[in-house]
Amino acid sequence: MIYKKADFINSPVINFTENLTTIENLENYSPNIRDGKNLTATGIIKYNAELDAIEVKAKISGELVIEDSRTLKLFLYPITLEWNDYYSFKFYQKTDINYLKEQNFDIIKYAWDEIIINIPINLSENSDTIISGDSSWQVLSEEDFESYLAKQEDSRWNKLQELWEQKIKEGK
Repeated sequence: MIYKKADFINSPVINFTENLTTIENLENYSPNIRDGKNLTATGIIKYNAELDAIEVKAKISGELVIEDSRTLKLFLYPITLEWNDYYSFKFYQKTDINYLKEQNFDIIKYAWDEIIINIPINLSENSDTIISGDSSWQVLSEEDFESYLAKQEDSRWNKLQELWEQKIKEGK
C-alpha cells in the first residue's frame, strides 16, 4: 500500500498488515536474495505533525529464498525483524530520520529495504560452520606479518637444498 502525506494527516494512526510481494529488480538491490515466501509486515504507523514525519513500528516475518554464497544452491532462510524507523516528508540532517524523496510511503518498498539492510552479505546455509581448521588467530600489523612470512620455511626449497648438499658431498 502506498500512503501520501494527506493520508497521514487525515488518519494519524494507521494499523496495517501487508503481504510483501517481491519487488521488481530485486537482484539489483541484493544479489543473493531471490524471492520471499509468506512475508508479512504487521504494525502501526504514527504521523507526527510537528516533525512532519511518520514513525513505523512493525514486525516483518516469513522466509527468504537465498542463493548460498558458497554452493550457489537456493535455500530457505527464516526471518523475523523488528522494524522501528522514522520517515519524514521534509529533509532533516538528523541521521535517524529517513527522507521520503518521493513524498509518499510505500510499505512494500520500505519493508524490503529493511529486509535487505538486515540480511548478512554472502549468506551461506552452513554459515555456522568454520571452514578454517585453526581457531587461533590474531590481528597483525604489516611489519609483524612480513616478519612472520620471512620466518616461514618454504618446503619447496627443502628438496633443492638436499640435492645441493648431496652434490657438494659427492664433489668432495
